[in-house]
Amino acid sequence: AEKTYVTRVLQRDRLQACLLAEVRERYPQVDVQFGVGCSGVDLSGERPLLELCSPPAADGVEDEAEEECDPDGRTEAFDLVVGADGVRSAVRESLSADESTSTRTVRYADKNERRYKTLP
Repeated sequence: AEKTYVTRVLQRDRLQACLLAEVRERYPQVDVQFGVGCSGVDLSGERPLLELCSPPAADGVEDEAEEECDPDGRTEAFDLVVGADGVRSAVRESLSADESTSTRTVRYADKNERRYKTLP
């Protein structure tokens, strides 16, 4: 069969830069925070309440066992929470554990396969 589409690949850092530039241009009132970790989410109030934490200091050595951040008791309410915090997502785990939400986690076997979205 003849291919009638083109596959485009965009690296994660470039996608992040494009999204951040768009948010800053179109929504200057939005505060995007870096260098802050999340250890949990509380959905019992009017707005999502995040349990914030300090991520571990980058020492140049990647150790998956020490990726968790240190909870320091800070909390902050937000209008929108984007849970893009990776494989060991504290946001996803908190949402899945909350019985008042329909959010559920589905895990797939890691076969080290690359998946690409084909754009028509």
